[in-house]
Amino acid sequence: MKTRRGEVIFLEDVLNEARSRMLQNMSSTKTTKEIEDPLATAEKVGLAALIIQDFRGLLSSDYQFSWDRALQSRGDTGVFLQYTHARLHSLEQKHGNTQLSDVDVTCLQEPEATSVLQHLLRYDEVLYRSSQDLQPKHIVSYLLTLRQGSVSFKPLAQF
Repeated sequence: MKTRRGEVIFLEDVLNEARSRMLQNMSSTKTTKEIEDPLATAEKVGLAALIIQDFRGLLSSDYQFSWDRALQSRGDTGVFLQYTHARLHSLEQKHGNTQLSDVDVTCLQEPEATSVLQHLLRYDEVLYRSSQDLQPKHIVSYLLTLRQGSVSFKPLAQF
């Protein structure tokens, strides 16, 4: 969008388009569950997709916006981040979400489990870095990496 050339798109139009495209994506996907209010869900997922797309890079830099990239259901996108959240919530409901006070992490022997735990321990560091340079990209990158499930431990400079 180039405002000086008259290529202006209003936020309301962008949000309406995101909702419309997400509703279409949801209705064409065979794995979509029956939901109470598909319009509201499409609006929330579409908005999350736009936010993640915008916050993935530096706030001061330009990027080429792509509807297909922003709203795709796989990969490092807001849609897939929302799907992961919904899946985890579903698992909590299915198996109970009781708070555990004594957790013995020594029984977690898989390298993937260790990697996820190490990544979770970096949350405060990522929040601090994001607050220092006022760039949400650090938090978005952290969440997208965590969403992958088997994260490799990376130095913060790569976030």
